[in-house]
Amino acid sequence: MMAWQRSSIFLIVGVAFFQGMFSAAASAQQGYMFHHQIPQVGQQWVQSVYMKMKAKSRIKYPGHQQREVFQLDQRRQNRRLTVLGVQPQSIPRVEVTFESALHHTSEDWGAEPHWESQAVHGKTYQVSRENGRLVVTTPQGTVPSSEELELVQRTMQWVGRGNPIAEFLHGRTVEVGQTLHLPAELARELLGTDTPLNKAQKMPMTLLEVRAIHGALCGIFEADLENTSQLRVRTSTHMRGEFAVELDTCRLVSTAFQGPVTYRLSRSIGGENYVVETAGSLQVATKAQALRR
Repeated sequence: MMAWQRSSIFLIVGVAFFQGMFSAAASAQQGYMFHHQIPQVGQQWVQSVYMKMKAKSRIKYPGHQQREVFQLDQRRQNRRLTVLGVQPQSIPRVEVTFESALHHTSEDWGAEPHWESQAVHGKTYQVSRENGRLVVTTPQGTVPSSEELELVQRTMQWVGRGNPIAEFLHGRTVEVGQTLHLPAELARELLGTDTPLNKAQKMPMTLLEVRAIHGALCGIFEADLENTSQLRVRTSTHMRGEFAVELDTCRLVSTAFQGPVTYRLSRSIGGENYVVETAGSLQVATKAQALRR
């Protein structure tokens, strides 16, 4: 057999071999199944939350010169949660300790943070949902101050409600690179916003990788959500980021979102109308870790 013929045969065999390997690898791409598991009574975990918003507001009064106001708002919380009651799809009763709750506000975007304690700093509360209403008390059963009540209710709205990610992912097998679309209502719950979303809109979420976090396999998703509301306060947001979900529990381990935010508000005070137009950026990050029992 001539040398060029032998070379051609080897080339054909080699190409076929590598094509076979590639096809086998493609067909054997691994899928990861997610399962929802409700925590047990007594289980504890710690959460950290960070929020930063930079905004520039223009205030327009008829017949007056336009005013500009710069605002920087930062908040940090470290919380310890203990499950006090469970239901098949939710956690209706918890105890929360705000090990730290700090905030910083300034009209100088470049200012070094001067952290001040919030009213809930270092305090413990019991939170439950009864007949759809969120109830907050101290461990002694007394009602906290209105300022404390507002802060606790704002951060604990998930109590007694289903886990939107668990509801969506439970029983699903997802491959790395696959994109799913989270319904708008579930996306609203995930982002913790009270602003109604366009029901026709869905949040695309793509599985980037699966890796261990704190000893548990987690799916790392990339997500993108745009929303515009034409209610009394016209708002527009475009949040992009990533979040991690445990495969075996569907518990959120971390979130990191950021993006531009704008809103427009019209009001009338003393018969005079004025308009506030605000544009800025919002950054939100959370982390959670279960404690060993």
